[in-house]
Amino acid sequence: MRRWVQSVMWWKRGRGDESPRSQFECLMKWADELVAKRNAEGLHDLVKIVLRPIQARHMREAYLKPENHGPDSLWWPLALGFSGLSQKLDSDVVSYINSHCLVSCVAGKETLNLASDVVLPTAWHPTSLVAKLGAIGLGLPEGEFEQSTNHRVCYMYPLGIGWVGGGNHSISQGIVRGEVTLAPTEYLDITPVLHALRYDGDRWRCVVSGRTVGKPCYPEFGWAWELTRKALELGAEC
Repeated sequence: MRRWVQSVMWWKRGRGDESPRSQFECLMKWADELVAKRNAEGLHDLVKIVLRPIQARHMREAYLKPENHGPDSLWWPLALGFSGLSQKLDSDVVSYINSHCLVSCVAGKETLNLASDVVLPTAWHPTSLVAKLGAIGLGLPEGEFEQSTNHRVCYMYPLGIGWVGGGNHSISQGIVRGEVTLAPTEYLDITPVLHALRYDGDRWRCVVSGRTVGKPCYPEFGWAWELTRKALELGAEC
């Protein structure tokens, strides 16, 4: 028994500190290697890597829970969790985004590829959870995915996230099949906000005052934020 306990302790010690803050610090070390190599595209790839588990959780969780007990949908104001004023923006953060960041389009993102872009649907409806599986796609009963007015996606640049506000189950099926592109119904360019806030491993902070400006529902959104900020800084130096 003692030997078993010792082996478990050594195993845990080898894994190190797995707190979100420690994970963030490790991630930033890898990011700094990409910065040193001036590899902005590598940073964008790393954003996708850290966000994939969030995408997977929101597509699968409802299948692992009792009916109607899946996770809440991810829409950016609640998911990013901004609360309070930013001195650099001279505004409440959410109000600033709503009033200053809406744009008509983002070049190169007229359509999103569900096989490669980060789009975040949430499966939840008891009927659709099963009805859409094996139904939408090339050669399947409902045919290939066709975008309708129900499919609402807000693309947030430069964070690279498509927030899904409608059509969650068919979009989820599109991701599973990997055959689909869809056009965002709304674009937000939050570049000024990215320069106004930092993520400290736990919460958002104003770059001017250092005050807390909320907390994301998943630390991965903060990780993606800092990776994107580093990529932007590299681009500005080029």
